[in-house]
Amino acid sequence: MNPRIAKRVLAMFTKLAPVRKDYGLNEREQRVLKCMVTGMARKQIADATGLNPHTVDYITRSIYRKLHVNCATAAVSKAVAERLVEEA
Repeated sequence: MNPRIAKRVLAMFTKLAPVRKDYGLNEREQRVLKCMVTGMARKQIADATGLNPHTVDYITRSIYRKLHVNCATAAVSKAVAERLVEEA
């Protein structure tokens, strides 16, 4: 493949790659969202992150607000679809 064609192919793939949106999630929110994606319950998330379960609830509501969703299922779905969390 000559350089000109390679450049065009790379440009085409760059256009097809999904743009990663920035929802403004802070480090704690990202950690809690990652735990949610792995299927952890509220108490498990609290134990894994060293947070109080009430704090986990507060952070979860903040995640919902920033992602514009209303439940954990929608938040996890959006996180997976848009690759908002890094894979373990």
